[in-house]
Amino acid sequence: MDFVPDESAIKVDRIEANKETIELLASFGMSEMPGIVLKEDTQVVSRGIVGGYGGGRGGRRVRMLKMF
Repeated sequence: MDFVPDESAIKVDRIEANKETIELLASFGMSEMPGIVLKEDTQVVSRGIVGGYGGGRGGRRVRMLKMF
């Protein structure tokens, strides 16, 4: 690499981590790392994939059957 920047582009002052990650860091003796904070729980809603191969609107199989 020919160029070394004065400051890293990936430098961050705050890193949000989930509870499991913080517990893992603690098991390594790294629980006091500056800038690591507990991320607030957010619920993930899964709606599934619409279309594509076999999902949603019938997928590829139904379209192929209509051709015959």
